[in-house]
Amino acid sequence: MDWLLTPTAPRPDASAPGALGRRWRNYRWFWFRMGLNALAWPHVVDVALGTGKAEVARTPGDVVWRRGTATLTRYRPRSKASEVVVVVHSLVSRPWILDLAPGASLVESLVDQGFDVFLLDWGDPARSEAMLGLSDYSNILMHAEEEALARAHASRVHLIGYCLGGLICLLRTAARSHEHIASVALLATPVDFSIHAGLQPLVANRFFKPAYFLDGSGCIPAEGLRESFHFLRPRALRTAVGAWRRRHDPAFRHMYDPLARWVWEHRPLTGAAYLDLVRLFRTNALLNEGMTISGEIARLRDVRAPVLTLIAEHDHIVPSASSRALSRVSGISVEVAEFDTGHVSMISGGAARSTVWPTIAEWVRAHAS
Repeated sequence: MDWLLTPTAPRPDASAPGALGRRWRNYRWFWFRMGLNALAWPHVVDVALGTGKAEVARTPGDVVWRRGTATLTRYRPRSKASEVVVVVHSLVSRPWILDLAPGASLVESLVDQGFDVFLLDWGDPARSEAMLGLSDYSNILMHAEEEALARAHASRVHLIGYCLGGLICLLRTAARSHEHIASVALLATPVDFSIHAGLQPLVANRFFKPAYFLDGSGCIPAEGLRESFHFLRPRALRTAVGAWRRRHDPAFRHMYDPLARWVWEHRPLTGAAYLDLVRLFRTNALLNEGMTISGEIARLRDVRAPVLTLIAEHDHIVPSASSRALSRVSGISVEVAEFDTGHVSMISGGAARSTVWPTIAEWVRAHAS
């Protein structure tokens, strides 16, 4: 197991052990899934309410580019677009949270502000993509930027990354030529992986065996990711009771239904990206020696684009101190904006419309071409 503890050791093929190993891991994950679904029983209320049928991603847009399971969607501007914006979603959930419902959509807000908005969605990884690590995702982002610039006939682009999407924006900007990147805005993005909060105490523990959680496709199943986040804030029963009591309230259902669907429908994480994250939790390489991205060492001090980091003070997934650490990196231009909100509510809550979204729009305009 040295390859899990030594960042310089070669990375094993997450899908390699052969047919017998895959069958064993699928069998093991069958029973894991049974247990996880038993723990998730309060969600039967969501099933009864029909939240799985809620409409999501309503802002009109068209898929203009594909790379494997990743897609780039361009939204139809309502006026003449000015700045080109590429929104980069996280790896472990679906991008609906960025376009949840009319009036509760970061994407809709950016389109209304007159920006030419693209959304990079990583898709559900296929078994053939189990070896895609953070370096590979950084490379996909670079090609998505090029596509967005070509379609918009522009020379500069603004990146907006949420959670692990923000981490990929940071890695890509630190390792690659980025003269065409006008600015970077990071929402709830982890930077300091040594902060003893969230998943760090578990993943960094020497008794935690990362390889044990891979399934037969070499990925971490969506159920495992979903319930690991629920363990950090076990409020499912209280949420279910509250939802049932307010089931006849249209205003409540307008927001609750698509959000409940998003919470339930997580997506798998590739084994290689998962092991990259384990290394970060155990070595904090991003703040220390840097990470190798496509043959180059990505060091935060090499980021030259101006960066805005938006921090949720009550974030139970990405500790606020982890995001705030970026402001301590010398040699880079970082502005910090803090909000009295949580990891999800900072982009979909009622206060996001009057605080977070205008801050992002003002940031983009301040760094316009």
